Amino acid sequence: MIGWDEDYVTVQYEGVATEIFGSEMERHVSLYHTKVPGAVVYKGHPDQAYFKVTPTWIRYSDLSGKEEKIFEFTF
Repeated sequence: MIGWDEDYVTVQYEGVATEIFGSEMERHVSLYHTKVPGAVVYKGHPDQAYFKVTPTWIRYSDLSGKEEKIFEFTF
């Protein structure tokens, strides 16, 4: 689950995680480092691993207002 805190908005995400290697890893890690440049320092660390999660189910919940908003997706 991601979120909640003060705004009562969450995303629940369930999926299949697979470790990525080689050219697939380089492509995804490049995108990741564009979004999180501070993580570049860990790229060569021997214990560093990268995973890709393919969603099987996602739920968005917004419970902040009078009317609950819940959207659910199954893949």
